[in-house]
Amino acid sequence: MATKFSDFSTAASLSGTGFIVGYDGASNFKMTKSALESSLDLANISGSIDLATQTTGDIDLTTQVTGTLPILNGGTGQTTAALAINSLTNSVAQTTNNIPYYNAGVFSSINPSAHPNIPTVAMVSATWLGSTNPYFNIPAAWTIIPFDNIQYTRTTHPNNNLIPIIQFGSPTDTFIEFHPDSFGRLYRIDVTMHMYDQYGNFDFKTAIWDRAGATAIIESVIDERSAETSNDKMFYGYTLYSPTSVATSRIDVRAFSQTNAYPSNIDKGFIRVTVSLIE
Repeated sequence: MATKFSDFSTAASLSGTGFIVGYDGASNFKMTKSALESSLDLANISGSIDLATQTTGDIDLTTQVTGTLPILNGGTGQTTAALAINSLTNSVAQTTNNIPYYNAGVFSSINPSAHPNIPTVAMVSATWLGSTNPYFNIPAAWTIIPFDNIQYTRTTHPNNNLIPIIQFGSPTDTFIEFHPDSFGRLYRIDVTMHMYDQYGNFDFKTAIWDRAGATAIIESVIDERSAETSNDKMFYGYTLYSPTSVATSRIDVRAFSQTNAYPSNIDKGFIRVTVSLIE
């Protein structure tokens, strides 16, 4: 008696030695597992396969998928990791030395100096080495510190105008000048003074002066009065300053001493001013 297809009620996986039977046109046929897999090869299937709904394990992406999958279809449009990164970040449209930046749901690139979480550096540091003014002393009158050697200039900001300029007016005159691009910015001014006084008992102070008005605009950056017997001492102080206009764009560092102090060269001490951008 013939067996109907409806009589096959037990489900089982097709083994390597098994067959499936069918009817093709006017003929009956049987098909092996390998023949079935070949006929179901992705290259022989018309239409499309939705990977989002395809059962896991049905398609081996490492052996059964070849070619380049476009970004539109969930790929990268490339065949190597390096090219894929370039494609996904649109590297050809980016600026050299920029870094990836994600802000409010949008990916882009940004210069490190403009990143809100990366501090910007723009600074200049100058010392007095005695190269143009071999000797100076500080009497009981406000005296300009004649810095004569720019030791460091550094910036991580694309605008070099934010670096203050040390101007050497003469062997006895040095001043700091701010570009208009720096107006409204906040700077830190550090002053180090290594001084000698043959009598000890230092009475010494420094201040920041406005050259336009010839007045002390920030007093007591250093203010030292001591009854000690030491005649060689390092003084240090700092302050904050924000230039706002051309009238306040030129300043200098001045010192005042009741004991006629002068620079010390003991232990390679420095007389230094450093101006750094804070924000």
